[in-house]
Amino acid sequence: MYKLLFRYEENYFNCRNAQLVSHLRTKGVPVDYYFYNCFENTKTIYDHLFTQNKNRWLFDTNCISKNQDFNLLGVNVVEKKYTRFQSAKEHIAQLVKEDLSIFIWLCNYYIPHREHYQQYRSFHSFIFDDLIEGEEPHYVVQDPPKFRGEISEAIIKKAFTATPGMIRGITYLDYASVEVDTKNLMNKYKEWLNSFTDDFSTYMIVQKLIPNHLIKDVEKFMYFFAILFGSRLLFSRFLEVMSFDQALVNEAAECSGISESIHSMLLNYYEKKEEVDIEWIISQITVLVEKEKALISALKKADLASDHLL
Repeated sequence: MYKLLFRYEENYFNCRNAQLVSHLRTKGVPVDYYFYNCFENTKTIYDHLFTQNKNRWLFDTNCISKNQDFNLLGVNVVEKKYTRFQSAKEHIAQLVKEDLSIFIWLCNYYIPHREHYQQYRSFHSFIFDDLIEGEEPHYVVQDPPKFRGEISEAIIKKAFTATPGMIRGITYLDYASVEVDTKNLMNKYKEWLNSFTDDFSTYMIVQKLIPNHLIKDVEKFMYFFAILFGSRLLFSRFLEVMSFDQALVNEAAECSGISESIHSMLLNYYEKKEEVDIEWIISQITVLVEKEKALISALKKADLASDHLL
């Protein structure tokens, strides 16, 4: 009855924004227009992971960094705060009757299918699709891309109560007034492009670190390239939906593909202890630097040429 959300955005966005964007896609909202500024600065990603030693899922993306950014396509993100789950239950019941999905933060510690997180008191976004009333109520819950099933209200209450007050509540989407203003979107893109700077020297730092720091920092390297390949993939989709020259779309996709290949090798090393070809990674980073420099240069030249035509 319910489809699992397709969450390819998870390698760029955090769990909540990945779910919101993917949900909008399933409802026919052309979300690729949102991605005009998701080509992230490499130093920003590096500083978050290595210098500040912060959690990958707390990375503050350029794209949709706050709920108001969803308004760009006429989507309204509605948030309601509740200190107790019992207070939120009536509202949840009303929303599911209207066939709306509810997004809710819960503590992983209490969620059975997330047992691998039970050693931590971490928090994750879940999607409620239905409420099954009865002597012991249950909720139909999605945790894309792997879980869709029922969780008892007793468990939900504990997991809800254990979340920090600042995120305790429910979120849903109002997309009744979706509108695409391509002129405004192009202006937003131009504003971003004109302010974008990156000498890509961060890649050289990563090249020097990997040979001697891979074992200690494999997760950081893995997440560095995960964010990169998600960032470049979604940016290529913006270029495509805005009818940029296909060569530019392909170049952005190629940048994503190189980062994805490096990420895949690091992931296999991390999860399966497969061998890592350090020299290959270093050589691919060199290729990536040249391709990303060329892409940004081509985009800025194309923008300058279009201004001269106005």
